[in-house]
Amino acid sequence: MEQTFAGARPSATRAVPPLETHVAFFAPAELASFESRGFSLGALVRGRDLPSTEDLDRDPGFKSIFDVLRADLADTRAQHPGAKVTSIDGVRLFDAEWLRSKQMSFELVGVFNRLDRRAFYPATTLQGSSCGEVRFVFRLRYATEQGKQPMQFRLPMTLNVVFHASGSDCSAAARAWQSEQGQGAARLADWLYAAVRERFVLKSVEVNLQSVRHQSSMIPSLAGHIEYTMRVFHAVDVTRERFEPAPMENMPDVARLRKDSALRAELLAFLREPATLQALDTGVLQVPERFLTRRAISVAPRGLARPSNRPFQQLFSPSDFAGLDLGSTQSLASPVALLRRLDGHSCVGCHQSRSIAGFHHVGDDPVSTPRYAALHSGLSAHLRAELARRRAYVEALARGEAPDEFRPIPERQGVGTEHGAPCGLGDPGLADWSCAPGLRCVALEDAEVGACFAEGSVGEPCEYGVMVGRPRAASDRVAQVAKHACGAAMECASNFSGFPQGSCDTSCDAGVPDRACGDFLDVDAFQNCLRFRQPVAECAQKHVFQTGLRACDDAHPCRQDYVCSRAGPDAGACVPPYFVYPLRLDGYPIRR
Repeated sequence: MEQTFAGARPSATRAVPPLETHVAFFAPAELASFESRGFSLGALVRGRDLPSTEDLDRDPGFKSIFDVLRADLADTRAQHPGAKVTSIDGVRLFDAEWLRSKQMSFELVGVFNRLDRRAFYPATTLQGSSCGEVRFVFRLRYATEQGKQPMQFRLPMTLNVVFHASGSDCSAAARAWQSEQGQGAARLADWLYAAVRERFVLKSVEVNLQSVRHQSSMIPSLAGHIEYTMRVFHAVDVTRERFEPAPMENMPDVARLRKDSALRAELLAFLREPATLQALDTGVLQVPERFLTRRAISVAPRGLARPSNRPFQQLFSPSDFAGLDLGSTQSLASPVALLRRLDGHSCVGCHQSRSIAGFHHVGDDPVSTPRYAALHSGLSAHLRAELARRRAYVEALARGEAPDEFRPIPERQGVGTEHGAPCGLGDPGLADWSCAPGLRCVALEDAEVGACFAEGSVGEPCEYGVMVGRPRAASDRVAQVAKHACGAAMECASNFSGFPQGSCDTSCDAGVPDRACGDFLDVDAFQNCLRFRQPVAECAQKHVFQTGLRACDDAHPCRQDYVCSRAGPDAGACVPPYFVYPLRLDGYPIRR
């Protein structure tokens, strides 16, 4: 019988205590509790503590993963002339040595109940039935000494350890994720510890890392160019002594399909089938493995305006889906909308849809983290809304009801119709992508989708043009770049300075609506200070200043390519992600 946390059945005279449904744990104190109960990365995957990446790299299972990543980084270096491990030159590479260092470790930053993913696992694919997944997200961090003072921050790399949550009674499994108010993390950790070791099956170890970053001064029309390498690894056998790259869910192998016209035609025929369209419309489509790649690269900035983030659009055009009956669908009302839904369903399309620098979860920063290095929240706007959907899903299942399987489009989820929300530019399938009253839909650099802004508002884009995509993503450029006037008491922070599409910013003294006063880090000067081995606090004191930025919080997210940095206990300010120090791959005090 599944264990639950609601306690014994109450007597007729005892009030039933309210239950809390858990779909995620991401508070630092809760996660420390999980790690202390046996959920460190090494213990979870290999059954023993492996505190540093040096220890992980000595383990045969993790070494087989890291060796693939090292080869990927060597390929990245070859694809980007001049790329190197540096904090000085303009093309900066992830340091492969971080994968075997005493100073580096992986910290648990999230535990996620993915019972909602049981639709992706028919019973025939597993031994017994599936009740979705449980995911443990870890982030790379370092602890070192700088100027004879301790220095520790996180880096832009996550490992996602995914387990199949096997079970024959998913309603009971849903109830196991409920507890009395305030008793969730500790008691659930004990139950999960037993389940992971006795019943759950390791599905995969999934990697996302920022592999290379071109400074904004190198590609000024784009405000820089950043790539994220994504991989999924499966254990070869139950010993987990070796992992191999696996096909990535709904991520087509564009290069292979372009060369193989017969395979491409087979994929198109599959995508046009009524059952496929129904699954895509709901958001539970599974593209067969024969069409999928084992490595993906998402690029920033500009989201789905970048051709590389739209793998299905690279293979097909709207005309390939002409003649289909789409009238009864919720999200596929035209061939253009259908293709956009497909791309948002891919790994790269999803991870560049209103994300945090290519991630949807990077972990909440402890209160002790300096504001220039902290986010208001480690959850993207998309993921925050997803958690509400997942909670409703689990609660329906716990009641014995059939939950709603519909998954919203990532680039629209959680962003509403206010500042920066996506809006349709004329295609009938995007007609309901609208702006709130008083806002206008501004055509930026995506031919299909614009963004909602109030004229003269702080944080509004002020420098944009026409996206020119090229076969090699690092060669993408924006043509016909034009500057647009900002409102009173504001100036345009430019692409050259690292602000994608420009941003109308102000001073902390200006009485501008929706303005927040945020800490802004002069990163280049800060890193130059670190190269002279100065203590990090002294470098920050010299090179952090305050400026007026767009205010943000959980209910008011930033626009695409901006993140909500911490500006106070309950306040945030919108900045480009690479001005938040731990979101840069060159955020480590490199000596070379």
